[in-house]
Amino acid sequence: FSPDGSHIAFNSEREGSKQAYVMPVGGGEPRQITWHTDGCDIREWTPDGRGLLVGIGRDFSWMRESRAS
Repeated sequence: FSPDGSHIAFNSEREGSKQAYVMPVGGGEPRQITWHTDGCDIREWTPDGRGLLVGIGRDFSWMRESRAS
């Protein structure tokens, strides 16, 4: 829940990968706030409630393969 209790943030895989959404506590249409291809995890709201901290995993194994030995 947001610091003021008016919104809830949640993860959903409704569009394929796990994305972050926000919606009013009283109901309504969820608003997608991330579009990362690998998905993300919500960590916490900012203290002022104006933003969310999200974690995004990255696999850079493709970079290791393309480096010259």
